[in-house]
Amino acid sequence: MKKIVFLSFAALCIICLNSCFSPWKDDEGILLINFGVSGRSFVNLESGEFRNFTNTVILKSTNGNRIERTFSGTAGAVSVPPGVYTVSIKASDNSGVRAFGIHNNTVTIRAGQNVSAGLIMYSAVEVTNENELSAALELLYNGQVVNSNAARHLYVLVGKSFSSEDYFFIDGRVTLVSETDVVINLINDSDCFFSIEGFLSLGAEYMPGTITIKGNREMGAPLFSVHGTLRMYEGVTIQDNGGSAVKVRDEAAFYMYGGKISGNTTDDNGGGVYVDEGGTFNMYGGEISGNTANEKGGGVYIDNANFSKTGGIIYGNDGGSNSNWANASSGTGPGHAVYVDGYNNGLFRNSTAGNNINLYFIDGQPRGDWED
Repeated sequence: MKKIVFLSFAALCIICLNSCFSPWKDDEGILLINFGVSGRSFVNLESGEFRNFTNTVILKSTNGNRIERTFSGTAGAVSVPPGVYTVSIKASDNSGVRAFGIHNNTVTIRAGQNVSAGLIMYSAVEVTNENELSAALELLYNGQVVNSNAARHLYVLVGKSFSSEDYFFIDGRVTLVSETDVVINLINDSDCFFSIEGFLSLGAEYMPGTITIKGNREMGAPLFSVHGTLRMYEGVTIQDNGGSAVKVRDEAAFYMYGGKISGNTTDDNGGGVYVDEGGTFNMYGGEISGNTANEKGGGVYIDNANFSKTGGIIYGNDGGSNSNWANASSGTGPGHAVYVDGYNNGLFRNSTAGNNINLYFIDGQPRGDWED
């Protein structure tokens, strides 16, 4: 149900002509947008056309300044001060948000110049509390998200901070995004808060807002239980859970491109990330810091699973602080940063694993900058 949209030649000529006689200031540039009207089908919307939509454009500059512009219809032009921006757009009707897209790169706008950006738009629902989030996920579970390519991919736009005692089950494809800085505070004591059977993306590249997900320190169970696929991007923080932040189950996968996992504590192994036998964890960026495991693997614990770290940093974690592992007669260390329970013996790294340290444990074979 996704389609890259470009400005037609005729529409471009009209907008460029109008801009010659517009009151826009000479020190501003113009961002040109066109959605088109065919091949779309959005959740709870029989017609995929944008004619009756109000389109809200959020631009966030590299220095953090935010600009919001609106237009109606299938094409529009907005004037913007010069700068480098990320661009996101949500399309709404009188029932609420129906579509959302993020430009897949930054956009450079110069004074007096016209700039166009291709966008991919997805079905979207905006949520502001736990009931709305549960209802949005039910749309996927019940097959009510109808996409032109039958992908069942829903963008969930978190509109404001809220607390929740709910249990969230994710089937299908969900991308959790925000245009502002929001906090989801989870306060239940169930076995886990997010159970991922399908695909969940926490954030997206060039997301204009930030999402912080706080767990319950008294819970003792993982905040994210991954049975399918989890992706995590810059601007997302998972913190303060009384158990592992993320537990990757057998045959599941976690891809960390950015973001932060911090301040999580478990009485077991893996304060930040625990990877079950047969699971996969690939870390390309981001930060895992300040987590504690009272057994082994303060930052990351790998149980006969595949682990690859080619970017990001793992530091300041504590493994084995309340156990005998640190002084075990075998010489085994607690793995403050990473502990791998390998097929033959344990491997660990107690010190910082920074951007210049690559760690691999693939198919039972250790490689990279390990210490043991």
